[in-house]
Amino acid sequence: MRKIDTIILKGWYGQKNLGDDLLLDAVVEVLECKNVRLMLWCKPAKYVKNQFPRIKTLGLINRVILGRAVLIYGGGTQFFSYIGQHKQRIQLRYIAKLLMSPSRIFRLPFSIWNLLVARAITKSVSRSVISTGALAVGVGPFKGKEEDISAQVLELRNIDWIYPRDDLSLSECKVRKVETFGLGSDMVFLSSKLVFNTKPYPAKRKILIIPRQTVVDSNWSAWSDSMVKWGSQLRALGYDVTVLSFCEDDRVETEKIARLCDGQYWHWEPSNKSIEDVIRVFSDSHAVISARYHGALLSAIAFKNTAILGLEDKQMSLVRDLPEIKVVRYPDDDSFVKYLLEEPSPEQLQSRVDAVNKMRERANQMKNDFYKYLEALTNE
Repeated sequence: MRKIDTIILKGWYGQKNLGDDLLLDAVVEVLECKNVRLMLWCKPAKYVKNQFPRIKTLGLINRVILGRAVLIYGGGTQFFSYIGQHKQRIQLRYIAKLLMSPSRIFRLPFSIWNLLVARAITKSVSRSVISTGALAVGVGPFKGKEEDISAQVLELRNIDWIYPRDDLSLSECKVRKVETFGLGSDMVFLSSKLVFNTKPYPAKRKILIIPRQTVVDSNWSAWSDSMVKWGSQLRALGYDVTVLSFCEDDRVETEKIARLCDGQYWHWEPSNKSIEDVIRVFSDSHAVISARYHGALLSAIAFKNTAILGLEDKQMSLVRDLPEIKVVRYPDDDSFVKYLLEEPSPEQLQSRVDAVNKMRERANQMKNDFYKYLEALTNE
C-alpha cells in the first residue's frame, strides 16, 4: 500500500494574477510527473478546468476520496494568505459588508454556503494530510497585530519544508529561523519547459512594458510618468509598444499608460487567454521594461534585452544571477533606453544563455532533491 495517494496543491489561482497563474503552470509540470494523483485546491475551479482539463479540483464531493495526501501551498501569493485565521477574518468581514448593504444582501446565502463548504473541505484535508510543504510562496512582510504575526510564524515553522519564492522571502525565513531548501520560483520556472526555447528568439521591433499599480515606492507617480515617456520615445523611433497588465490591480494604471503613449494594451484574462498567449507576447518582443519580478525573470529566460525598475529588493536580486539585466534606479534615468534598442552581439547572447543555463542547473538540482523527498513518501 502506498504511503500517499494524492498531492493537493493549494494556491491563489484564477484570480487574474499572471504571476500566480504562470507559477501554477510550472508547478503542475513539476508535480504531474510523479505517479500520484494531483488535485488543485483553489477558487474559482472554472479557471483550472479551462487551463488544465486533465486535473481535478478539490470540492465538497471528492474530498472524501483523498486517501493519504501531501498538501503543498503555492506557488505565488504570501504565506499569511493561507493561514486559516487570516482567511476566516476576510470571509467574515465580507459577510458583514453584505449585511450592511441592502443592494447586495442577496449574495449572503451564497457567501455563507461558500464558507461552510470551505470549512468542510479543510476538515477533510486535515484528516488526510501526512506532510505539508510550501513551494514558491512569498514569506513576509507579515501583517496584523503582534499575536497574529506570531501565529503566522508558528504556522510557517510547523510545515515540513519550504521553497520560498524569492531572495527577500529567503531572508525573511532566515530571520524567523525557518528551514528552507532553495528558491521555489527558480526551481519551477527554470526546470520546467514553460514553452521557452533553449535558443534566443529572433528580435522584432516590439517593446513590452510591464507596470505595477501596487505602491511599493513613494515616488510611484513619477515612475508611471516615466513609463509613458519611455513608451512615447520608443513609438517615435518606430517601435510597437505593448503595455501588459500582470493582474487586475494593475489594470487601470496599465490602460492609462498604454493610452498616453499610444501603445497597445494587453491584459491577462484567464477565462479567454492561455499561458501560450502570454509566452507569445514575450517571444515577439525585442526588449522588456518591467516593474515586476516575474516579468523581468520571464524576459531574461527568453534572452531579451531587459530593464527592471529597482523598486524592491527581490527585483534587485535578479541582477546577481543575470548581470545583463539593466537596473533603472530612478524615474528620470533614461540611460538604459539605448541598451534596449541594441542588437545583442553573439558574445552577449552566449553570455545570457550561459547565465540562464547555470540557473537551470541549480534549479534542476533543487528539483531532484525535491523529488527524492516525494519518493520517500510515495514508495511502497
